[in-house]
Amino acid sequence: MVRELADSNRLVMRENMRSDQSLFDFYTSIAGRPLAEVLAEARARFPSTSLDADTTLVISHVRRRFLSRQRNLRDKPPGAVFLRAPATGKSGTAPESFWAWPGLRLVGAGGPVKKGVFETVDSVADGTITLHNGLSLVASQAVRGLRLCHAITYASCQGLTLHGRVRLDCTESPHYSSKHLYVGASRCTSHDLLEVK
Repeated sequence: MVRELADSNRLVMRENMRSDQSLFDFYTSIAGRPLAEVLAEARARFPSTSLDADTTLVISHVRRRFLSRQRNLRDKPPGAVFLRAPATGKSGTAPESFWAWPGLRLVGAGGPVKKGVFETVDSVADGTITLHNGLSLVASQAVRGLRLCHAITYASCQGLTLHGRVRLDCTESPHYSSKHLYVGASRCTSHDLLEVK
């Protein structure tokens, strides 16, 4: 069906527009190789450090929420404002409570904030959060339309360019595959900013 829809055409991308050549050469060499082999190479070339990652890629929403919440609590400055999400009984992509302050980086989750777009908090006052793009949201809109982005799932990061230090997590999971490694490595902008646990 896909072949018919594409009229037997295919697109092969050969030009690197996101990362440096060293990283590009690594992740384009993954296809067809055993996972254990490429993971060993990745860990040797891009070792995990004790530095804070700007973004950690994970498989599950449970892990994403845990890491993001932990970092949000650790980094919150005096004067941060707590935005409480309503209890929905859902997990995964349900609205999330978080501490907000000027300079906090978040990612859009849909609704009033475009999904997958990184935003930075400009100000928080009187129950309203204002983003650097000028958009103002009341607390209920903010918790529905924004997510902490210290950790993002591999599935959600596709199409994003992740600036800063990126750590690939969950590599020991039985669900981890070469596709996760490829997607994660290809989101990063430089070989010296990638870490593989």
